[in-house]
Amino acid sequence: MPGKRGGSVECYARRVRAEDQEKHERNRVGLCLDCAYARRVQTERGSIFYLCELAAVNPEFRKYPALPVLICSGYAKKTGG
Repeated sequence: MPGKRGGSVECYARRVRAEDQEKHERNRVGLCLDCAYARRVQTERGSIFYLCELAAVNPEFRKYPALPVLICSGYAKKTGG
């Protein structure tokens, strides 16, 4: 049975790490993480930015806002699907 227990501990550890990563990303990015108007952009070197698509039609919004975005008048939560 040791193999079985080790497997369950490993699965738990993976789940905790995934939750920690998600929480870290939420703290780093803020509202852009799940905004309908934000698009995640990754460079060839691995840098990650969030592009605000509202900036194309409204000059009040920055194309690449400083993160984390904690308050935004244009924020709209992504819908599932």
